[in-house]
Amino acid sequence: PTIVKYLEKPYTRAQLERLIADAGLTVAQAARKREALYKELELDSATDAQLLAEMVEHPILVERPFVVTDNGTRLARPIEKLDEII
Repeated sequence: PTIVKYLEKPYTRAQLERLIADAGLTVAQAARKREALYKELELDSATDAQLLAEMVEHPILVERPFVVTDNGTRLARPIEKLDEII
């Protein structure tokens, strides 16, 4: 597997949009709502565009890990989601 250290080299907006779409998620489903910064930035009422912008600006807000294979993309939460693409 290839490990992407996105905290060191953050996703571009286009990369993040594609991962989220390919995984069949909404932007809100891909956000780490338990992260203190999520609460601090009051993102509960943010639009998808606002939330996505904050996730690009602050990659710690992105739920992880995303796993990409030739069979698809999944957010590995819960880990059993990977059975669909491995």
